[in-house]
Amino acid sequence: MACGVRSEKKERPMEDKMGMAIPSVGLYTFSPSPLGHYAFWKACGYNTYQLLDGGQSVPPEQRESYYRSLNKAVATAKKAGLTVGVLFLSNVDYSPTTINYIPLGDKQRLSNRVSEINYAVKALPNADFFTFFGGDPGGSPDTLGMEGVLVWKHMAKEVGEIVRREAPKAFYNVSLWAVAHFDYLQISPFFADFWEKEVHYSEILLQDDEFLRPGDGIEFPMHNYYRSLALKAYHDAGKQPQRYPTDAVTDRLKSSGIARNWAWTYFLVDEIDDGYTGYSGVKKHPSQAETRYIHQVVNGARSAGINGMIANTEGEGTLIEALNVYAYARFCNDSKLTPETVIDEFAGHYTDDEESKAKLAQVIRFIENHSTWEESIPEGYRLPKLACRFKDVHEALEAIDQVKPLKVPRFPVPEPASAYLDRLKDRLMDIKG
Repeated sequence: MACGVRSEKKERPMEDKMGMAIPSVGLYTFSPSPLGHYAFWKACGYNTYQLLDGGQSVPPEQRESYYRSLNKAVATAKKAGLTVGVLFLSNVDYSPTTINYIPLGDKQRLSNRVSEINYAVKALPNADFFTFFGGDPGGSPDTLGMEGVLVWKHMAKEVGEIVRREAPKAFYNVSLWAVAHFDYLQISPFFADFWEKEVHYSEILLQDDEFLRPGDGIEFPMHNYYRSLALKAYHDAGKQPQRYPTDAVTDRLKSSGIARNWAWTYFLVDEIDDGYTGYSGVKKHPSQAETRYIHQVVNGARSAGINGMIANTEGEGTLIEALNVYAYARFCNDSKLTPETVIDEFAGHYTDDEESKAKLAQVIRFIENHSTWEESIPEGYRLPKLACRFKDVHEALEAIDQVKPLKVPRFPVPEPASAYLDRLKDRLMDIKG
């Protein structure tokens, strides 16, 4: 594969590129999702689903049972009409409370991790694709710059060979998410150097002719487009983030046979705390609305030539962030939609009373204008607020009490309208303080 050779083909006009639907629209979860969520996802416009392989945190004697269960979950999601993939972490002995990073000098543990992935691929015949993840969690604390990244690159190539050998009908993606974690030269994600290194190492990897094969795919993190942690780090350093990838990067890859250039935009839809929102730890975040920022990152991905988008959700997250889940897929599938039109459309799935619909849409606008995600972003990166007729939270609370919930929904919302309205009221009370 000649990743380092730029395409000589005539570039598609920007207006055509921006008008296109993004073909693959997906969600990622740590664990299999409730069956009732699939109908909602499909109706929103999702066609892809990615699950974490947690087998390395399971005792060896329990792994056969674990993979039978995971393979069954993959089959169930496929039956619901989704293309289903499994994501492999690059670190060893991972558990939710302990991360044991890969020690470069321990060749046996590196070999053991690759063997575990080989076992998993063979144990998951129902999977349509497999992804090998970069860092966070992952990486090695004893690496020296590029040396650690080369170790990860070698692992990624080995995993690709496993997929081609053991699952020839499945396709293979490599995720560049936080690959800078394999460089532990005193860099931290709280500083801009980390995010600059992520772009730097991504470019080096993708210009290596032997890193990927034609037919493989890439999952870009796109941190510099949207991530609050990254944008704050750049702001504090007085630097401008380098947008990555650009359309020149994806055009180059496509010309080399890399047909899948996907974005893996974790944290935004089912908002995960980057340390700024106040909802970390035991305090669970209430329903939010980030349609403007979702719209921004989807449009940025589309202009960069991205042809697949994956957001994240988990368990109750689909209920808590139903609007964000809905908006992400709608923006991917229809480039003409605006945040306002999606909010109005979404409100119509929870009430068929026109006056109630208008009030609900205004409540959602008010909540979005007080988003904790927005508050975590430096002012220079914030988007203009939505026009909203409510002057304060008291007006919004009064309005939501007047919304008449739809008792029999025509759209497969993930929970009764009345329950979702209660979630929004809880968020308003949270804003009220």
